[in-house]
Amino acid sequence: IAKAKDSSHVVHMQDSSTVTPVTLRVDPQGYFLYWTDQNKETDLLDITHIKDARTGKCTKTPKEAKLRELLDVGNLVGRIENKMLTVVTGPDMVNITYLNFMAFQEEVAKEWAEELFSLASNLLAQNMNREPSLEKAYTRLKLQPNQEGRIPVKNIFRMFTADRKRVDTALESCNLPSGRVAMLIACMSIAGHCAIVSLV
Repeated sequence: IAKAKDSSHVVHMQDSSTVTPVTLRVDPQGYFLYWTDQNKETDLLDITHIKDARTGKCTKTPKEAKLRELLDVGNLVGRIENKMLTVVTGPDMVNITYLNFMAFQEEVAKEWAEELFSLASNLLAQNMNREPSLEKAYTRLKLQPNQEGRIPVKNIFRMFTADRKRVDTALESCNLPSGRVAMLIACMSIAGHCAIVSLV
């Protein structure tokens, strides 16, 4: 996503009463849409799970008075729906969730909607072979470090839940922290990449 790749002027609406300023980004490989709040907490979404990205009259605009007040709708220039970005996501077309963001400029919302839909409808991303799949797993781990910039070992175990023993063995063979005693591994280490590769 060209100009919109790092859009700091975005508000994430979690429910009918919460508005959070966030920085919205897509990782360089185009695997994940992620947003970071003011407390440096990051949420992410696998782009292959996006079913639609919309702006304009098809968005879910806030109707609750409290939320409209928090967004300062009365003082906005232009139509609110043109600044809204609704991301429709889910494992299938029945079980879907709506993520709502609001940009401060209409063209930013429009560019995000177009580019996200383009990334989400890429057939190659939907059918990756082993190497890009490993890179995607590694990217996911790098996007959610702790406050010291390290990857918690629990995130690795969460990603590969099917075989905890195998994950433990792979981490040990790369001389990385493992087991219950393990706390953290360095975010950008080559050894970290080795641990993920040896899990497959």
